[in-house]
Parts: sequence; structure tokens; C-alpha cells
Amino acid sequence: MDISPRWGKRPWQRYTTRRLAAVLALAACTLGLPAAAGVAATTHASKTIVAPAKIGAFAPRSANKLMNKDAVGKKQIARLAVWNRHTSHDVSAAYGGAPAVVESYANANLTILFSLVAVRASTPGLFTTYSDPKVLQLARPYREVETFDGVQCLVQNDATPSGQTPPATSVHTLQCERSGPHLTVIVMDFGDSLGNHPAAAAAIVSEAWQKISAA
Repeated sequence: MDISPRWGKRPWQRYTTRRLAAVLALAACTLGLPAAAGVAATTHASKTIVAPAKIGAFAPRSANKLMNKDAVGKKQIARLAVWNRHTSHDVSAAYGGAPAVVESYANANLTILFSLVAVRASTPGLFTTYSDPKVLQLARPYREVETFDGVQCLVQNDATPSGQTPPATSVHTLQCERSGPHLTVIVMDFGDSLGNHPAAAAAIVSEAWQKISAA
């Protein structure tokens, strides 16, 4: 079975990729090679970091029963492992060799997907360009950063005229992150079912942060 995303690349999804690259560039200085990705990644001088086996109702796609039912799904699992290994390498290198891990998660029926990035290093807070919704006569700015219990989420809003209530489907979460002195957890690459609800995405970051911190 092929569970490749059924939607095309949107401008705000391309922005997400550029935003991650920018964040990584801020921390970049020394190349470091992680030993593994998807399950764990290590570097020469720091503690191994391991992606949680479960985050709420979500588990790594490599453990998903539907994806493991046929050859097509297993091929996608192998492909994701390679891609996550490359991304983990890039994250670790950007953060001066800090341990990093990248994992792809899904719920049991594969209707909600997202990617987790975790690195044992600090990351600057999220930001975006400013726009005044009053001047633009909109209910909400085009893009904003929302905070939920220490987790920041970068959100893109479809245009809703001033005086109207924006529907949930007008909200698109680009990424959510929590960062401290020695750990950053980022969740990104959402489908709309999760991306329309930044508070729910932030809750995933919070749980992942707690589990990685306690490991």
C-alpha cells in the first residue's frame, strides 16, 4: 500500500523546510557524524539521544502494522530510514556535532503523520515577519508565533476578513518546538488533520520533550 501524502507542496510547507534550514544554520560550526538515525544517533562526545517509542497515540512508522503488511509499505519504511539518517546527519553537523535523531511518526491508521527532530543543543526561539491584521483588515495576521506551555508554534493563517471567526481549516502549523540549554525538540511536516490544531501539535512536543529528557 502506498501512503505517500496525497497533497502537493504548498508555499507554507516550503517555508517550513527553509525555516528548519535557517535554524540549523544558526547553530552550525563543526561537522559531526551521527552513528545512526530514526532510532538513535550519537556523536563522539555526548550522550546518545533516542526517539520515543510512543508519543500519545503515535508510534514510529517503521512499527506501523499497516505499513508492514506488504512490500510497498516495507519499501517506504526503508526509504524513510535512509532519509531520516541523512537528516539526522545534517542536524548533528549544524549543531556542531551534537547528538541528533529524526523519526517519522503516524497514528495506527496512518491518517496523521509528522516528523520529530531532537538534538542535544539549544535553539533560538521562533520568529516570523510582522504584519498588522488591522491594516490588512484581517481577523488574524498571515503568520504568527503561538506559545503553549513553553512550546512555540509557527502558524500560517489563511486570509479571513476582519469581523469573521477564522475556521480551524484556515490554520496551518508549520512547526512547533521547545528548546532549553541542552535539548531542542521540533515537530514538523504535519498533514492538515494535525496542522490545523497547533495546541495539539504543541502537546506532542511537550510529551516528546519529557520522554527524551527522562531517558
